[in-house]
Amino acid sequence: MKSNFFILLLIANVSYANIDKCIKKWNGQIPKLLSKTCLYLSIPHNYINHEVMAFTPKYPLYTDGMNKKRWIYLPNGTQIDNSDLSNWNFPKGTVLWKEFNSNGKKLETRMLYKTSEAPTKSSWQYATFLWRDDQRDADYLTKGASNVLGTIHDIPRLGSCVPCHMGNKDIVRGFDPIQLSFTDANAAKDEIYLKTLIKNNVFTHKMKDYYKIPAKSVTERKALGYMHGNCAHCHNENHGAGRNVGLLLKVKPTHKKRDDLDSIKTTINVHTTSFHQRDYRIVPNDPIESAIFHRLKSKTPGIMMAPIGRKTIDQYGVKTIEAWINSL
Repeated sequence: MKSNFFILLLIANVSYANIDKCIKKWNGQIPKLLSKTCLYLSIPHNYINHEVMAFTPKYPLYTDGMNKKRWIYLPNGTQIDNSDLSNWNFPKGTVLWKEFNSNGKKLETRMLYKTSEAPTKSSWQYATFLWRDDQRDADYLTKGASNVLGTIHDIPRLGSCVPCHMGNKDIVRGFDPIQLSFTDANAAKDEIYLKTLIKNNVFTHKMKDYYKIPAKSVTERKALGYMHGNCAHCHNENHGAGRNVGLLLKVKPTHKKRDDLDSIKTTINVHTTSFHQRDYRIVPNDPIESAIFHRLKSKTPGIMMAPIGRKTIDQYGVKTIEAWINSL
């Protein structure tokens, strides 16, 4: 009874729950404790502020099998500028959180906070928080950490966050028309997706409420979606890693036909660049000779892809790409 009464008090305390008021207390700087970032009303009770919105990308990024939870907050009265469907511009004051957990234990929570209107990397502050063993709070961390709380999960140095967020001009990953396109039946309960955002008048311009990758089969769609979620943060026209070698794996909602897809045009029967263990990126019906499959299946530095952010092999990804190559 005492626990329930405490939660009711939190709900009733509007001044505490209002994130806009809470964020003003930061004075432009992300707090040093996760409990002060306005995500939680009560960490001990695992009670999330009712003003934030939970979401799950359709094609999530693999991170050594860690479970993840994600939330976004848009300031009251603001909208996402979606005039460029492939590069949304988020309003000043937007906050995103991503939690990593394993076997029910929270390990790390990452955070992005937008401090100006411009869609650039300099408009955002980054933060990582290391959870305490007693799970009652998490501490701001800049130097990174290895094998957090006895797991294989590593927290990156704060400065190394930027390169993996260059897939979109406004740096946010996993929150785009492709990643949020769920049918009502497939959407997670109590989470937002594209249709609910449109209903809530979140965008500045009209758009469809569902975008389907124009693949020739379900097998291919899963593979292209997997690369969009796991590879396109580097392999896109905005990022040097993808632009310099001409391997572009970002799926754009403006792609209407299979032949429009960069992830088709720059992979199948295309020669590798600066990688000499395989001659082609994707060889139809031959996973072994396909560089993308070879690198995804490797744990060897200099060969493995992604080159950072994982210690283990994503078996789902390997099977997904292998099935696609065998279907070509």
